[in-house]
Amino acid sequence: MRALSEFLDYREFLREFCESRSEGSPLFSCVNLAGLVGMDPERLARVLQGLEHLSERQLPRFRELLDLEESSADYFELLVRYGRWVDGETARGGGGAFERERKESDGRCGSVVR
Repeated sequence: MRALSEFLDYREFLREFCESRSEGSPLFSCVNLAGLVGMDPERLARVLQGLEHLSERQLPRFRELLDLEESSADYFELLVRYGRWVDGETARGGGGAFERERKESDGRCGSVVR
């Protein structure tokens, strides 16, 4: 499984986490994961499909279950918040400041702070 720092979408990370855990333990499934974090399995499926996001209330449960180091757990939370923000910006037709900066920079590295 890839390191969390290689992901920009936490849902992709969770999909790989489920796949990795189920390969190591045939009894593990995403339904089990939903139960471990107290989440409806259908809702978790929608999150994993990229249709919904985790709520703020669910983050502590995932932090504990994923057993990430503190900095990685903080990064996971940032990815969740970033995903919700990007989807909100896209829904409003804005595309988000991050996307605008990325397009304007033409792929060059640089600060987004002006």
